[in-house]
Amino acid sequence: MHATATIFRRTAWLVLLVASLVSLSAARCPGQTAAATPPADKDKFHLFLLVGQSNMAGRGRVEPQDQVAHPRLLTLDKELQWQPAVDPLHFDKPAVVGVGLGRTFGLQLVEADPEITVGLIPCAVGGSPIASWQPGGRHAQTNTQPYDDALRRARHALRFGQLRGILWHQGESDATPELAGEYQQRLHELIARLRKDLQAEQVPFIAGQMGQFAERPWDAAHKLVDAAHQSLPAQVPRTALVSSEGLGHKGDQVHFDAASYRELGRRYAAAYRGLLRTRILFGSCARQERPMPIFETIVGQHPDLFVFLGDNIYADTTDMRVMRAKYDQLQADPGFARLRKACPNLATWDDHDYGQNDAGADYPQREASRRLFLDFWSERADSPRRSRAGVYDARVFGPVGQRVQIILLDTRYFRGPLRQGAKREGGPYVPGDDPAVPLLGEEQWAWLREQLTVPAELRVIATSIQCVAQDAGQECWANLPHERQRFYRLLDETRAEGVLLISGDRHWAELSVNRDALPYPLYDLTSSSFNQPHPRGTPTENRFRDNVPTWHQENFGAIEIDWRADDPQLVLQIRDLQGQPKMDKRIRLSQLRRGPAGGN
Repeated sequence: MHATATIFRRTAWLVLLVASLVSLSAARCPGQTAAATPPADKDKFHLFLLVGQSNMAGRGRVEPQDQVAHPRLLTLDKELQWQPAVDPLHFDKPAVVGVGLGRTFGLQLVEADPEITVGLIPCAVGGSPIASWQPGGRHAQTNTQPYDDALRRARHALRFGQLRGILWHQGESDATPELAGEYQQRLHELIARLRKDLQAEQVPFIAGQMGQFAERPWDAAHKLVDAAHQSLPAQVPRTALVSSEGLGHKGDQVHFDAASYRELGRRYAAAYRGLLRTRILFGSCARQERPMPIFETIVGQHPDLFVFLGDNIYADTTDMRVMRAKYDQLQADPGFARLRKACPNLATWDDHDYGQNDAGADYPQREASRRLFLDFWSERADSPRRSRAGVYDARVFGPVGQRVQIILLDTRYFRGPLRQGAKREGGPYVPGDDPAVPLLGEEQWAWLREQLTVPAELRVIATSIQCVAQDAGQECWANLPHERQRFYRLLDETRAEGVLLISGDRHWAELSVNRDALPYPLYDLTSSSFNQPHPRGTPTENRFRDNVPTWHQENFGAIEIDWRADDPQLVLQIRDLQGQPKMDKRIRLSQLRRGPAGGN
């Protein structure tokens, strides 16, 4: 009887223990028992692709803190279902997978922004070399196709949200004498391919440094792979490298421990926030036969985008062979060639690269010059610019919430004759009173109206000649007051907001602002010249000049947008040959909007 009672008590105890463990497991792993629902608003669902090998997948020991779900942090599981993001996120090698960096990265973002939900797309494969991260590539050990699988999973996820970043941690499998020498090229190709295939040219790409463990010093191959990682931010736009300095391993001298993975996640989040800035540089007026050291300075500033505002060469000819030879001179400049590769380049023209000083629609070679211009700037064969008159164009860069539209106007191809009068300090031109004289032409006006309705947070309108500045004898919009007023009316009628003008031509730099034309101030930042200091050293009269000094030496312009605040800050600068700011204006994006927020 006593033995029977003892057995009964032990059986009851075991039943209670099993029930408790099941209950605890359910509490710790809610993401494994119930699907999650992404937000209805795709713009609020920020997606991040997690790619690489085992140190991205995670091999840290899972603890209770790693299995606490957050309602706005989700992960895409193996079956393409959204689940609460608890560790382990990955499933590449179920027997060894554990804590990684992804969950902590996501927590940092959702805790900083209560308006968003973060969706993690785990795709890392332990042991995969970078060669397997290409279309059709296969990783034999796991019998997977890492790149193809990642693309398939990412495209599925994009049905629900917006891709905001790619996180990469990989390199150990390529740190061999046979593979390390090819790693840098393969990494750059991978970044370009992912961005192209996911239609996200500007998406941030963040790489992580391999583990630095005293017990296992790096050999030459590891140092070569690390050098490729270290050079990435200087060579590929919108990339960052996360340091592994001070992090520990789990005992195998390869994989980080759980605490280090969490710290790595925090570092990735900090690097991502650091990339939430957009840097647009621009300038004009390059004498192709003179030294152009400023291009090396510009490359060193790591622009996300560069805009050439015209007078990109001084052709001043009707002979297309001469014009082509001058383009060849510009292309041969090492600094210019580096800038062409460093970031996306956009370009419009002004009179000298159009073909003739102060020329308009009367220039006899305008069509031949247009074709040569498009060829030089590598305009694709199916581009709309190839099939229409003029060289005007527009592009949008950046994800929703950080979209920057660049509108390139053509102020040459359609422009009618200018009225001349007594020569003033800036030249012989005076405002005309004939409303029939065009500047943009009807086709370009209709196109511009459409462009001003394209969704964007900031619109940068590039006009080769100044728009806001007053007339002082020079070429400018003020010489055709009916066209300038039409431009202001169009901005108002389309209710375009976030408009900022950039211009060139003058061989000095200044900032003009019209505070009356629109419900918000309209700024026009002029940058000129790349390599021609202004000989007089003093500007012409301009009642619209903002209260910042002018600059008359070599220069380029800069627009930097810090997107981290609810009301992003814009920094407008003119920088000198050494890259130092010589003019500085700071405004909030809300100041370029209609309504109470607009203003100085």
